[in-house]
Amino acid sequence: MHQGTRKDWLQAEPPGWRNLCNLAQAQSDPDKLAVVIDSINRLLARHERWAKTDSKRDSNRERQDQRI
Repeated sequence: MHQGTRKDWLQAEPPGWRNLCNLAQAQSDPDKLAVVIDSINRLLARHERWAKTDSKRDSNRERQDQRI
């Protein structure tokens, strides 16, 4: 994998996501699994909101740079 591509991919993955996935795989108790899945969903939702906000900032910055 190309270095730049790997870096982009790692930035797209929210920190802690892999750990939560590993916890989910290890769970045999359905109630505990549900708690881990809820944590995963909250993490992904927060990361998605951050990515959208970050994307808007980048877009605004590009527009400002074009005006200069």
